[in-house]
Amino acid sequence: MPPPRTKNELTKLLKNIRLIVNIQVKIDKPKSYIRELTVSFPYSIYENEEKKVVEKYRKNAIIAGFRKGRAPVSIVYSKFKKDIKEEVMTNVIEYIFPKILKEHNLSPISVADIKDFNVSREKEDVTFKASFQVVPEFTLKLDGIRTVYKPQKVKEEDIKKALSELQEKYTLLRESQKPSKVGDSIEINYRVYDDKGELRDSTDGFVLECMKGNDATSIFDLLLNSKVGEKKRGVIVYPDFLPVVELHGEKVNIEFEVVNVKEKIIPPIDDDFAKTLGMESLKELENAIRSQMEEENEQRARYEGEKKFVEKLLKLNDFELPDALRNYYLAEMEKELKDDKYDKEKLIKIAEDKARFVIILDKVAEEEKIEITDDELTEVLKEESKDKSVDVEKIKEYLVATGKIDEIVIPLKREKAREFLLKNFLIRG
Repeated sequence: MPPPRTKNELTKLLKNIRLIVNIQVKIDKPKSYIRELTVSFPYSIYENEEKKVVEKYRKNAIIAGFRKGRAPVSIVYSKFKKDIKEEVMTNVIEYIFPKILKEHNLSPISVADIKDFNVSREKEDVTFKASFQVVPEFTLKLDGIRTVYKPQKVKEEDIKKALSELQEKYTLLRESQKPSKVGDSIEINYRVYDDKGELRDSTDGFVLECMKGNDATSIFDLLLNSKVGEKKRGVIVYPDFLPVVELHGEKVNIEFEVVNVKEKIIPPIDDDFAKTLGMESLKELENAIRSQMEEENEQRARYEGEKKFVEKLLKLNDFELPDALRNYYLAEMEKELKDDKYDKEKLIKIAEDKARFVIILDKVAEEEKIEITDDELTEVLKEESKDKSVDVEKIKEYLVATGKIDEIVIPLKREKAREFLLKNFLIRG
């Protein structure tokens, strides 16, 4: 049994009841996500607010021939008629509109477009129209969205490849006085001339790795077996990795001096190598690599599985999408991208999918009666608060008082709804 109400509470309640009873609302649905309201209410509501506003203007108005606050109401109204009407209209709508939404269980997701505010000539009633977007009503469908994902198995060749990459990463270069060989790093100062003897390319300190030449016209054929200080010349096919584009593939004359030669010191893959990486043995290193690869394969497969799952969910739950919600997420993404180039059509599709997914998550939370406990909310506020000395209870009180608590609670509910869906419909194969 509810506690007895105070006299003031009862008076306020009866006043609100009388107000709602006297307000006539016609609701049209031109689209599943659009609501168009035609509202009519007694002129007395408007009249009472008008008296308050006129009196406020009267108290502050300075009008020639009258002391401040002493001018007749008719003169004040005549002088400030336009401003008074606008303020009365705004105040009345701000007073009535929330009560209409509550009474008819309407939750706009866009700013209401208020128009055609009109006081009847007979001063019997006042009317206005309001249009806004809402989340469309739809039946949640979950049959057929079960999705199976299967991570790839880690093969022995995968382990060997990873070890080889580690080996290359920890390979050192050491200066050498020996003739250069395949795999060595060689630094040269070179000059390139065309068949007319004109200098076309000149670079000092150019570094490249010695490789096996394909034929006698390869620069690598000249580089091999070269010592520091040695000078060489010859005819080569100008390679693509040198800078003069118009010479690529052309035969040219080159002369160069070897400035430096460094040979690779490749560590053997053994227990000692594993120890340099913080492992006790090569076997332990291999197991660590395998575990990491298995985890990466799991994450990759699950990510792809989630994408397929969401695609199924969105396809199965097809409903008219509110423009306001799509535009909201589109604007958020464009804000993040700023001056980056992007495909507008693709971005719109992503925004639509995101908006649709959010609506579905809210529906799941509603049907599964998903709630956020007080302890969960407290924990989140503690984590988000940078100043650990702040009283979390006071933060909660502030959020509730300012109506901002939903900005914290709704995203948490959506995350819980997402976890519910994945737990029940995304299966590891």
